[in-house]
Amino acid sequence: MKRAILTTIILITINLSAWAQGSISGNVKNTQGEAVAFANVTLYYQSDTTKIYGGTITDFNGGYEIKEVKPGDYILTASALGIKTQSNRISVSDTAK
Repeated sequence: MKRAILTTIILITINLSAWAQGSISGNVKNTQGEAVAFANVTLYYQSDTTKIYGGTITDFNGGYEIKEVKPGDYILTASALGIKTQSNRISVSDTAK
């Protein structure tokens, strides 16, 4: 019972940055600001959430990077055992000249 309550209380927050070089990076943290190590980070096409564009696993410090991301609209999802999955809509634009 305690585990079920903990699962619903703890959320993952995602800080991300998108660069013209075509990568997305950030950190996955819980509501206490602690890094979530070895969380799954997945990038889905916003137009079809059944298709995965790319993904990775966070390092020990909760950091991640997904390389070679093309401009477009995506859904970035982070999940880990015992923690509620968190998703954010993001847009990557081509700002290189």
